[in-house]
Amino acid sequence: MGHHIEAIVAKGEIDKELLNKFELPCVTHKGFSIVGLDAGHSDYWAEKLSMPNESIGDIILNCPVTHYFAKELGLEEYAIIFTDYFGGVGEQYAMVYSAGEVVMEETEGGINQALKVIGVLKKGDLDEFDTICLGQYRSFDESFTKYF
Repeated sequence: MGHHIEAIVAKGEIDKELLNKFELPCVTHKGFSIVGLDAGHSDYWAEKLSMPNESIGDIILNCPVTHYFAKELGLEEYAIIFTDYFGGVGEQYAMVYSAGEVVMEETEGGINQALKVIGVLKKGDLDEFDTICLGQYRSFDESFTKYF
C-alpha cells in the first residue's frame, strides 16, 4: 500500500471551529496535531483569498496558502511534511517554520528531523514519525473529494 500525505504538523490541539472554517482535516496524537493538505483544496483557497499559490520548493504545498492557514490556525512553530512512496520506494521531504521564519530548510528524508525540531520525542523503538502515528495515515484524499 502507498503512502502519500501532505500535512502541517504542530504541537498542541487546534481549534476545530477554525479547521472547519477552512475545511481542513486534523487528527491529534501524543499532543501533536496533523493537519491534512491537498493541492486542489489549496488552489480553491488561493482563488478565494486572491493570493498566489506557487510552491516555494520541492514540497508542493509549501506555499502562501499553507502559511496563511498556519497563521490563521494560530501556529507559531510547525513542520510541513510530504510523503510519496509505494512499497518502500519513493520520497519524503520536510521543513520547519517558527514565527514565519525557516528554522529547518527543506530536507529530503527529513521528516523525523523536522518532528524532533518541533518537539516530538520518540518513544521506545519507534521513530518520531511512528511516535505520533503518521504511519496510520496513507493519504487525506477522502477529506478533499469535493476539490478533485
